[in-house]
Amino acid sequence: MKILVIRFSSLGDILLTTPVLRCLKLQRPDFSIHFVTKQEWAPLLDRNPYVDRVHVLFRDFPSLVQQLKAERFDGILDLHGSLRSRRLCFVLGKKVWRFDKQNVLKALMVHFKIKRSVRHVVWRYMDACQQWGVCYDGQGLDFPISEDENNFTKGLLPEAFRPGFIAVTVGARHFTKTMPPEKLSVLLNTINRPVALLGGRAEAEVASGLLKKLRCPAVHLAGRLSLGMSAAILQQAAGVLAHDTGLMHMAAALRKPMVVLWGSTTPALGMYPLYPEGLQHLVGYSEVPGLPCRPCHKIGRSRCPRGHFACMQRQDPEAIRQLLEEKIRLSAP
Repeated sequence: MKILVIRFSSLGDILLTTPVLRCLKLQRPDFSIHFVTKQEWAPLLDRNPYVDRVHVLFRDFPSLVQQLKAERFDGILDLHGSLRSRRLCFVLGKKVWRFDKQNVLKALMVHFKIKRSVRHVVWRYMDACQQWGVCYDGQGLDFPISEDENNFTKGLLPEAFRPGFIAVTVGARHFTKTMPPEKLSVLLNTINRPVALLGGRAEAEVASGLLKKLRCPAVHLAGRLSLGMSAAILQQAAGVLAHDTGLMHMAAALRKPMVVLWGSTTPALGMYPLYPEGLQHLVGYSEVPGLPCRPCHKIGRSRCPRGHFACMQRQDPEAIRQLLEEKIRLSAP
């Protein structure tokens, strides 16, 4: 069978499809797996050994449709579930399998604060593959790093970083998922280890401001590295301090000890970092307990609707430091 997998964006969401790609290819070697995504995320799939061909969504949607029609797919696995992915499925006219987005449960949690737990999205992705006899193998996410990426990034880190530095994702796409810079600087000075500041171009200015406030050795790499090089920095770190963002999932794919700072979103929404079976102890969560306003949105907001932003402002730096050191100790051979 020739299967088209659809997931247009973004970093974390595409990384969360990697168990599906691996299990499909290894458990059904007779399958040819194609993947369609946006141009900026195509390099994520180009390095994936379980994908036979990557198709890129440009602005010219009709050209993509013609290219995909020529492939004569046997079926489509829609792991996006958006209006655009549904439109693509419709015009291709092939049988489609989709996953359960569990939007009703999410709405109950966000709007009515009814305590529920949404199943992790990877389990829901795998449910869509059951008709092919494919099941999750317990091996977590994939992100292969090349030797060139590893060697190049080693030259970016000062010698003082060698005993054990912390990789820090300095921001997230949404304001309410990001610890304010003034609070984050206090936290990083409390941790008192060398830090490598990571993120995209949007976080570069924040990283520059943080650099001026830190007393510990620090290097600003936000907006300066490819995804593969960012992964290589994460791989070399003793531990990771992350927000709920794509680099969080990348660190999980690399099996790194990590503490995640949760703001307006929560792990119960089903997008928490997925480690291989037996390694989930390497991740810890920092959340402000007892806030009746959490979660206030399923993906994050541009501002705190209550104005206090307590989910980040009340985070305890010393407790986070202790939790991170605990996770680093647990990862020691």
